[in-house]
Amino acid sequence: MRVPSTIVVTACLLSALACSESAITTLRPSESPAAAKPPADPTATYFISNDAAYALRGDGLYLESSGASRYLNGECGVSSTFFALPGGSGDATMNTGTNGRCTRRIRLAYAAVNADGTTTDEGSLVTSSFLNVRKLASYIPIGGDGRRTFAFGDGDTKCGASGTAAILFSAVDADGTAIGADSVNVHRDASDTWTITTAPDEIDAFTGATIHHDKAYCRGNGKLYHVPLHFSIKSSVPLTP
Repeated sequence: MRVPSTIVVTACLLSALACSESAITTLRPSESPAAAKPPADPTATYFISNDAAYALRGDGLYLESSGASRYLNGECGVSSTFFALPGGSGDATMNTGTNGRCTRRIRLAYAAVNADGTTTDEGSLVTSSFLNVRKLASYIPIGGDGRRTFAFGDGDTKCGASGTAAILFSAVDADGTAIGADSVNVHRDASDTWTITTAPDEIDAFTGATIHHDKAYCRGNGKLYHVPLHFSIKSSVPLTP
């Protein structure tokens, strides 16, 4: 018996539709759970004061209304990461950039701390740097304060290469050796903002000598330097306290 041509056409159309529906319901590679991208760490924007009272200052560019220099990830060679995901170090890092036509810098004044509390001026420089406030994401309640270690580089000028904790705010080195430097104070301003400062100097009531609370260790020569500072860090997303 001859099958009418219309029946053959209809059968072919139904078969094609079934194939099409099968293709639509099949997961595309990008939709497969195995291909899902892991969550990315947020970035960290640094706002570094340009006030002459501080030994570590911004480069005077990309000024905010506060007068601080903004160092934003992806802006003029700046790169930053806030290792705030579960299992991360909690460090908030920022690299000013080392090459390209658009690069950022920090300004640093060297004032070596002498045994009697006086300081010796050793000049200043403008340099690229890598900055790291360690364990910043570790618990500090909003409105609260905590102590943290802080490391940065001076471009291998006096203290060492950037990225190697060339200048360190910490009582001990990585191997546990006492180095006599101070830690920095961290104030939690909001769920996404922290302010980092050093404590002011004191005058000993009996000797009149200056007691420094802003001493940073220089790995290159083993000296302690008077490095008052003030800057803020803002995470690209709010973080749970």
